[in-house]
Amino acid sequence: MELQGSLRRLHELPPLAPGTQRLLIVLADEDSELEDVAQAIEQIPALTARVIGLACSAYFGGHKVRGVFDAIVRVLGLNLVRSLATAIAVGDAFDAQRCAPFKPERHWAAALLTATFARLLAEGTVTEEPIQPEEAYLCGLLTTSACSRWFISHRARAARRWR
Repeated sequence: MELQGSLRRLHELPPLAPGTQRLLIVLADEDSELEDVAQAIEQIPALTARVIGLACSAYFGGHKVRGVFDAIVRVLGLNLVRSLATAIAVGDAFDAQRCAPFKPERHWAAALLTATFARLLAEGTVTEEPIQPEEAYLCGLLTTSACSRWFISHRARAARRWR
């Protein structure tokens, strides 16, 4: 009974914006050209600002970049930008304000810990077909985002449990 109710409430999850949908399609296509990725990111101004801001940050050496393409090629690399863009695009799709007990700081701390642990596991795992550490990292980020979306969509129940 509870599962059926949860499935019915899935419609409460906000839809992804068309630009975000296009970005996720481009990012999922391993044959996408670097220019395609940059153009898809540039269709989302907030994401563009984050990518360029990160590339210009002191953490990455304070480079001056001319745009998203330049940030990817000269500073960040395609794998990092894929992971970052996917996590931001999915994470920004829900309104945390609708659920008072939701704490974005805790969410991102958990997401980064989960992603880092997944990457370390992938690096240390020996299998016939190698596990790509960056893909494991992205899976860790997305898993935490999926849990947060569930938390927000079940806000009344979550509020009782997290007081």
